[in-house]
Amino acid sequence: AWPCYDDPRFKASFKFFVDHESQYYALSNGEMESREPIRAGWVRTTFERTPEMSTYITAMIITNYREIKGVTQSGIPVKLYGSHEKLQSSRRILDLTIKTMDFLEDYFGVEYAMTKLDVVPVRNFGVAAMENWGLITAREDIANFDPRVHSAQWELQARVIMAHEVAHMWFGDLVTPRWWDNIILKESTVSWFMVFAADAIFDDFNFSDEYMVTYELIRGMDKDSSVNSRPAITNPNSQSEIMNMFDEITYQRGGNLFRMIYHIIGAGPFRDAVHNYLLDNAFSTAEMADMTQYLQDETTEYDITSLIERFTLQKNFPVVHVKMLNRTHVLVTQERFLFTNKEAVDDSPYNYTWHIPFTYTTDAERVDKVTILTEKENIVKLSKPATWIKVNNDFRMYYITNYDLVGWKKLYHQLVDDHTVFTTTDRIQLLSDLLNLVTADKLDITFPLQFLTYMKKETEFGPWKLATEHWHQLINRMSPAEKFAAKIYARDLIDEALKDVVQLNTSYNKPIKERLLQYILVDTGMAVDHPVADEFIDKLGDISR
Repeated sequence: AWPCYDDPRFKASFKFFVDHESQYYALSNGEMESREPIRAGWVRTTFERTPEMSTYITAMIITNYREIKGVTQSGIPVKLYGSHEKLQSSRRILDLTIKTMDFLEDYFGVEYAMTKLDVVPVRNFGVAAMENWGLITAREDIANFDPRVHSAQWELQARVIMAHEVAHMWFGDLVTPRWWDNIILKESTVSWFMVFAADAIFDDFNFSDEYMVTYELIRGMDKDSSVNSRPAITNPNSQSEIMNMFDEITYQRGGNLFRMIYHIIGAGPFRDAVHNYLLDNAFSTAEMADMTQYLQDETTEYDITSLIERFTLQKNFPVVHVKMLNRTHVLVTQERFLFTNKEAVDDSPYNYTWHIPFTYTTDAERVDKVTILTEKENIVKLSKPATWIKVNNDFRMYYITNYDLVGWKKLYHQLVDDHTVFTTTDRIQLLSDLLNLVTADKLDITFPLQFLTYMKKETEFGPWKLATEHWHQLINRMSPAEKFAAKIYARDLIDEALKDVVQLNTSYNKPIKERLLQYILVDTGMAVDHPVADEFIDKLGDISR
């Protein structure tokens, strides 16, 4: 629309006007200032001057959509647009947007810098959404989400995607990465704040732990466990390399980096660091080194700088090996984790070693206070004698854990005896670590098949989602004879849980976790020819007819 530098470092204040046919109206980043006729059937819409901003977050829209509206606690008008029929179901997304604005403005302690916020659906949009400052654009099935049409899975995604875009109004829009090598300052940060905000708004799902692990962390690790991965901070040298930065390393791995730091330094220091970063760099740009310094300034106990450098300037992540030497001492060692090419020789500024944030749970206690292990081999003294240990509470640190066979068997027996001793996220982690170690040929498949039998008692969505996804991958690689035996095993595994979920109603108004669990178990039941799943689907077909 105008000649400009498409470079995040260059910011300017823009005053836009748009000439368009009079049966439409125009939207842009700022409020409409005037609308005047210029010739027959045409008008000119002029907008208020914007604050200083990067060019990539400017936007103009010409539309005849209708709107619904609300206002934030600080008086910012928020409008959501769409066709008349689709607006009827869009109130949930408008309310979510307003609540996210309220929460983040209070949490950051920094005022929203624009005078309004519009959310506009775009048909056939190439991305999920875009954080244009004051004018968010999103796919139609996100902005105009309808619970009567879209699945529970998509409702979960719509919630976090909208929270993600609202968080960008501060991280990315107000303070912008100086160059695309520091894209984690806008995409990784908001990948944490989106779930942080969702937890403050919704009480029907654990977003900051269960969602972050199930949908983000595990996906990031899958991408990052290849020798072809990349460091989180990488300097792109072409347009295609810039576009490739918008990947799982930036979003999923990067978001969990900030989740990890949050749990290391604590809620208060983390919030203070974020507040100071935004306040000092408003309407300007920054680099990851700046953010690191703000975080380091809030703690004298931890060397956050060294930890961040090792998790951002080298690719991949560690597998932490744990062995109980006796009831009070644990041997902890680390090595680089790769699915393939495990003997690959390539350069790393830190020789593929990391500072390991260590937390643990035993049969005697849960210790969330973080100890940083800086050596490749460490002896950890437990504060209370224990018979078993599970490391990395709630999978909040970016590494996987492997135990010796004795350690794994003790964890298995505890799960069989009482799986609720572990949090839902801890159970997801145990399954994820175990199955990833099988994929990397660090464990034989025999024990994991035994380990999975505890799930006959499992009633939570997250562990079932992880287990069934791995099961689908595994069964697709089997021979016909192996598939036959595997299906018998799986039918027995899911039998009790499947019979429970098919008794639940299928209304979109029931709790989202129930809907998610019902879908994942019925889908798996169909894949393994479980008769209860077949009967349930037939019943749904009769109802719909």
